[in-house]
Amino acid sequence: MRLICHHFSVACFTVSICRLLSYRILVSNAFQIVKGLSLNCDFLYQNGGDEFAMHFEPVYNLSAGLAWTVLDGRLVISLMADNIL
Repeated sequence: MRLICHHFSVACFTVSICRLLSYRILVSNAFQIVKGLSLNCDFLYQNGGDEFAMHFEPVYNLSAGLAWTVLDGRLVISLMADNIL
């Protein structure tokens, strides 16, 4: 028997038929604070569940970063933080 997983993606929301009631939410935001300085913030959540003989725990992640563009866009200095939560 061959298992085929079907995934449907609409913007940042994904539903998988392989798992019962499985969903993933991804939110990504970018803000320009001042000219040349921007802030980026990403959040990911995927619920847990059971798929055949395997059990999955919920997964979540928060990432943030700052980017400073200098020298007329020829140099970008960035500071990134991952797994904040």
